[in-house]
Amino acid sequence: MSLRLYTNNGIDNNRRWSMKLKKVLKDVETIQVKGSKEIEITGVFTHSAVVFPGSIFIAQKGHHTHGNHYIQNAIQNGASCIVLDMYNPFLKKVTQVIVEDPSLVVGKMCSNFFENPSEPLTMIGITGTCGKTSVSYFTKHLLEVESLTGIIGTIETYTGLKTFKSSHTTPDVCSLMKILKEMRVGGCKNCVMEVSSHGLDQKRVDEVYFDVVAFLNISHEHLDYHKTMKEYQQAKEKLLQHRKKDGIVVVSSDNPWGRELKKKIPEAVTFGLEDGADIFAEKIELKKDCSTFDLCVDDERKQVTIPHVGTFSIQNFLAAVAISYSLGISFEDIAHRAATLPPVSGRMEKIENNLGITIIVDYAHKVEALQTVVKTLKETTKGKMIIVFGCGGERDREKRPLMGEIANRYCDIAILTNDNPRNENPIEIIEQIKKGISTIPYEVIYARKDAIGRAIELAKKGDTILIAGKGHEEGQEISGQRIYSSDRTLARDMVAAL
Repeated sequence: MSLRLYTNNGIDNNRRWSMKLKKVLKDVETIQVKGSKEIEITGVFTHSAVVFPGSIFIAQKGHHTHGNHYIQNAIQNGASCIVLDMYNPFLKKVTQVIVEDPSLVVGKMCSNFFENPSEPLTMIGITGTCGKTSVSYFTKHLLEVESLTGIIGTIETYTGLKTFKSSHTTPDVCSLMKILKEMRVGGCKNCVMEVSSHGLDQKRVDEVYFDVVAFLNISHEHLDYHKTMKEYQQAKEKLLQHRKKDGIVVVSSDNPWGRELKKKIPEAVTFGLEDGADIFAEKIELKKDCSTFDLCVDDERKQVTIPHVGTFSIQNFLAAVAISYSLGISFEDIAHRAATLPPVSGRMEKIENNLGITIIVDYAHKVEALQTVVKTLKETTKGKMIIVFGCGGERDREKRPLMGEIANRYCDIAILTNDNPRNENPIEIIEQIKKGISTIPYEVIYARKDAIGRAIELAKKGDTILIAGKGHEEGQEISGQRIYSSDRTLARDMVAAL
């Protein structure tokens, strides 16, 4: 296998690997190969738009369309090999690999092409409805006391040499294999990865195996896709099928799902807020800007302070401790690094101002996440609690009145606004949220910028504003268009102008 490098401040899109087709097809069950297996392959793709000369295009069936419709486009872009489920006599000058189901060979072919990239890395897979991103960053921070650690998740991907924004929590398997290969080239020893239920269901982690799989929590979410909570849970538990031999399982003892998994997997490492878990916290003191508690691991105990607020932040930290400690990081190193846990973009992110008000931007767009964040902020708010939020279009509609109920229960004023309405009518989305609001005053302001401005206008000294739902995101999806919008930037600019 040859490796040609074209680097500019790390790894860029011009870095290419190449391999003979016969090696890419190693251990792949084929019905027929029409053409030469000796051709040099430069890439493996399931999206025709990113195909370049010398690469393979796998024509798999998608949720909305079939890859067969894009074969000609792939050939025009330079594909030298097409993988499909039936021989096509009209395709000329390309090798055809016929398989029973193209979607079932994507992972193996990509793994072969990038030389099984997950195997030499210490792989950590984290799943759960809430907290994946924070746990990922906390785990990376703890592991890097010993070795360079890559990260793949909702906000960004870091390969050791380069950081770039993520388009999906869990990338497609072709992109994932390339990222893991680049981590190896970049000197990473570990990879911390958020694994979504969609990613597991859509086989995005096929041929990827983890040294640690962590299960955080599960709550009402993604029922537009999974239909029932049982299906959602089953999708997440597919992560167990992707652990390496003797792989470690980490579960939360604070929720029924974790306790259920512990019964199924007695050797699982548990974390939680109560004694009885393998790793737990006690003597908790919650402050406005930090949390202090005794960290308890085995027979060791030490008071630590983390620069994050709320019991949910402590739970996230304990999850990271369970993962890191299981991988050999010492209790002393973990306790020492607790005080320097990094901030996580758009997660309980404070917008500094001279107005005497607390402004928080948070990604909370799920029922449990919103309730947890609002309750935490309510406990430290002397004045009124003002919330700015909406719900995404073309997504789980059942949660909309539930989000409204949370605002009604814990807040004093609600401002309802757009949050990625996509192609759905924003008025209908807001009407469904309003069903959960019965006793507090609220306003409807569809333009998110104006909604944030109104909240700042209403706030007085001692009040707290929570701008929820978008977090780190920098765009609004409205009627098929993506419009630049950043809650963090808008809030900073507005308070700076006052």
